[in-house]
Amino acid sequence: MQRKKARAAAGAAAAAVACLLGVAVPRPAEAAAHAPAVVTDVPCGASALAAAMNSASSGDTLSLAAGCAYRQAALPEVTINLAIAGNGATLVDSNLEVDNNILTVTDLNFRRSRLLVEEIGAATVTGGTFTGGTTSGSGGAIDDEGAGPNFLFVSGATFIGNTAGGDGGAIVGAGTGVVEVSGCTFIGNRAGDAGGAVALNPDGASYLSDLVMRDNSAMVGGAIANYAIVVIEDSLITGNNASGAGGGIYSGGGGPGQLELTGSVLGQNTAPQGAAIYNDNGGTAGIASTTIAHNDASVSGGGIYNNGLNDGTVTLTDSRISYNRADAMGGGIYSGPGGVVASGTVISRNTATAGGGIYDGGGGTVVLTASPVVYNTPDNCEPAGSAPGCTG
Repeated sequence: MQRKKARAAAGAAAAAVACLLGVAVPRPAEAAAHAPAVVTDVPCGASALAAAMNSASSGDTLSLAAGCAYRQAALPEVTINLAIAGNGATLVDSNLEVDNNILTVTDLNFRRSRLLVEEIGAATVTGGTFTGGTTSGSGGAIDDEGAGPNFLFVSGATFIGNTAGGDGGAIVGAGTGVVEVSGCTFIGNRAGDAGGAVALNPDGASYLSDLVMRDNSAMVGGAIANYAIVVIEDSLITGNNASGAGGGIYSGGGGPGQLELTGSVLGQNTAPQGAAIYNDNGGTAGIASTTIAHNDASVSGGGIYNNGLNDGTVTLTDSRISYNRADAMGGGIYSGPGGVVASGTVISRNTATAGGGIYDGGGGTVVLTASPVVYNTPDNCEPAGSAPGCTG
């Protein structure tokens, strides 16, 4: 159900961008099929890329010199519909900014450089590596926070060692638009606030799939911070850290906070609370066919921490919560107000000081259907009898 909502919101935002820009927003598969008629080769030189951008007409493609390092502190803002074929070239110490138009970038590397999507902009990025991007604000590699309904597609890219003082060590988005990220790898990115790799803002809907997210860090949401509607599928989220909550994923926090997580693995993430997932105030999390294992909370919620205020709930289907640890309560799950509903889910071999499997913090209910809570240490559920069918 949530996936349908996210997809519907994505489609609506795409239509809004297309209408406002007066053109169709290209998806990655469409970019090649609608190649512009004019292709300009850009020689390798300090000012060559800026000159080519200044001379380009709407619909043109700029083809960069393979292996070239384009170094120019200030590039002109993209104010036309433009495609850049990187051919493995690298943009060094500069920013590429699109405003009120559409930018398509393929196989271009960004080193200590950022992509900015402003106002009613739309960007499609395919391939390339983003390394060492830094900002005191948000979006260390890609900042998609314009005031309008921005639209961002990223596929097959790698993000390594990007840093933001605010949100989104690698990517932040979208202001009132949509973010779709697929087939990407995020390693060692860091945010001062939320979303060590990716931060998603309140007014957008997002779809993340086939991601590898490793060794990212933030105050909340070591890998992902979600304040909106997000679908995450078929991803590996491992070894991430939050100094506050949600070592792997933080969702909620006063925004809509709708999370749908399917077919993924969250392992070896760390945080004081909610080492793998922290579902915050008013958030709802639907988790299906997912393994949450070997995560470590220094306080509570080794696997999942459901804060659950304002009826926030966690629903588990056909998943496994195993070998997680908490120093205090809820080795597998800490359930606060709003409660937890589990179906076809195994909660086993988790450890904590109290409630090795599930700790019921009160204010909500824990409902288990065909979901054994077994072999947890020192007990399966605490307080005794708080989860019908689960004994200490």
